[in-house]
Amino acid sequence: MLKNKNILYIVISLAIFVVLALVYNSPIISGKQLLQHDIVQYKGGAKELLDYRAENGKETYWSDAMFGGMPTYQSGSQFRGDIIKKIDDTLNFLPKPANFIFLLFAGFFLLGYVATKNWKYALLGATFFGLSTYFYIIIAAGHNGKVATLTYFAPLLAGILLVYIRKKYILGFIVTALFMGLQIAANHPQMTYYLFLALGFLFLSELVRAATGKTPWKHFFISSGILALAMILGIGMNSQRLLANSEYVKETVRGKQILKSEHNAADNDGMKKQEILNWSYGKLETLNLFIPRAMGGASDEEGSDEMMKKVQELVQENVTSQEEYDQISKGFGGSLTYWGNQPGTSGPAYQGAIVVFLAILGFFFGWKKYRYWILGASVLSVLLAWGSNFMPLSELFIKFVPFYDKFRAPSSILVVVELLFPLIAIIGLYRFFNDEKLTEEYKQKILIYVTGSVLGITLLLVIFGKSLLGFATSNETAYLPSYLLDYLVGERFTVFRIDAIKAMIYVSITALALYFALKKKLSQNIALIVIG
Repeated sequence: MLKNKNILYIVISLAIFVVLALVYNSPIISGKQLLQHDIVQYKGGAKELLDYRAENGKETYWSDAMFGGMPTYQSGSQFRGDIIKKIDDTLNFLPKPANFIFLLFAGFFLLGYVATKNWKYALLGATFFGLSTYFYIIIAAGHNGKVATLTYFAPLLAGILLVYIRKKYILGFIVTALFMGLQIAANHPQMTYYLFLALGFLFLSELVRAATGKTPWKHFFISSGILALAMILGIGMNSQRLLANSEYVKETVRGKQILKSEHNAADNDGMKKQEILNWSYGKLETLNLFIPRAMGGASDEEGSDEMMKKVQELVQENVTSQEEYDQISKGFGGSLTYWGNQPGTSGPAYQGAIVVFLAILGFFFGWKKYRYWILGASVLSVLLAWGSNFMPLSELFIKFVPFYDKFRAPSSILVVVELLFPLIAIIGLYRFFNDEKLTEEYKQKILIYVTGSVLGITLLLVIFGKSLLGFATSNETAYLPSYLLDYLVGERFTVFRIDAIKAMIYVSITALALYFALKKKLSQNIALIVIG
C-alpha cells in the first residue's frame, strides 16, 4: 500500500505536470488555439460528417467529401456504447495541446514509479520523456492521433511490468486492459505496432528468465495469460472501430494491389517499398538523439533566410554565365538548414544529451531484467528507423514480418527509443544511488569510462566533424562550386559545433553531480535537482 506521504508527493507531481503543460502552452489560457496544418486539413475533410452530426444528432458512416466517397471510420466517426472513448475524454481534461503534454508526463510518472517505487525518479523520468523534441514537432504538425497514442505507451508498459516484474496480478491486469483499450482508441495502429515490436523483447526476456530459473515457470505462464486476457479485453473495447477499419483497409493502398508492379512490397500486398521507406533516417542522423542539429534542424530553420541572402550574394558576385547558374540550381534541391537523408523535416528527434548519457550508464547500472530487453528493442528500433539506408533488415521485415508493409515513414519508430531511454536512465540512476550490491569502485569506474568515452567521441566530432560528417548533401557536393560549398559547410559546422559543445557541458555537469554524490560531497536530492 502507498504511504500517505507518497500519495501527497504523487498528487504534487501531477499538479506540477498540469502547471508545466499550461505554462508551456500559455496562449491557450487567453483563448488562442494552435494552428495545426493536419488538423486544418482534417476539419475540411470531416466537415460533412461534423455538419451531419450537428444537424441530425446522429452519425453518418459515409462521406462524399473525400476521394469521391469513402467511409468516415478514419475521420472521426463515433460508435454507440463506446465507453473507452468516454474515459479518454475524461483523461484529456486540459485544453489541447496541453492535454497531450500532461498525459505524456503523467503516463511516464506511473511507469517510473512502477520501475523504481520512488516518486523522485518517476518525476525526473517524466520530464526526460515528456520534453522529448519529437512530441512537440508532431503536435505542431497536427498529428494528434499519433501523439494521443504515444501518451498511453508508458502506462501500458507500466501495467505489463506490474504483472511480470512486480507480480501485482490484479492491479497489473486492470492497468494493462485500461491502457490497451485507450491506446487502440487513440487510433494510430502504426505507433501501437512499433510498441509491440519492443514488447516482444520484454516477452523474450521473461521467457529466458523463466528458462534459466531466474523466475518460476508458473509465474511466467500465469503472467502471460493475465496479460493476454487484459490485452484481448482492451482490444475488445474497440471492436467496432477495429472491425470497421479491417473491412475498409482492404480497399486502400494498404490492401491488395490491383496494379501489379515490381516495386510493390511482398506478394503485391501492402504499400510500395518506395512509399514504405520514405522518411528513412540517415545512419549518421541518429546522432541527433544526442546532438540536436547533427544534420541540421528543421527544413525551414530560423536563420535560413539570412543564409539564402548570402548565397544569392555569392552567386551574383561569381556567376558569369547561364550555364553556371543552371549547374548551381541543380545543387539546391533541398534545405539550407537540413542536410540529412529525409525528404524534409520539421526538426530533429532530439532525446536530450543528458538522457542519452544516463541511458548509456543505465545499461551498466540497471537491473538485468530491464537492461537487456531495453537494449535489444532500442537497437532494433534504430536499425529499422534507417529504412532504405539499411535495406537488408528493412527488406526482411517487409517480406516476412506481418503487417510491417502497411506502414510508412520508418523514422517514426524512434518513438520506442524515446520511451525506453528515459526508463533505463532512471533505473540506472536509482541503482547508482540506492543499490548496495553495486560497489563504489564499480560505480566510479563505469562513470569515468562512460563519461570519458562520450566526451571524447563528441570532442573528436567537434575537431574533425567537417571531414567525418560532411555537412553537405550528395547533390550539393556534385553541383555546387567550391565557394558556395565552403560557405554552407562552414555555417552548418558552426551550428553543429555549438550544439556539440552544449552537449559536452550538459554531460560534464551531470557526471560531476554523480561523482560528487558518490563521494558524499553532494546529497542525492541535490544531485537529482542538478540533473533535472
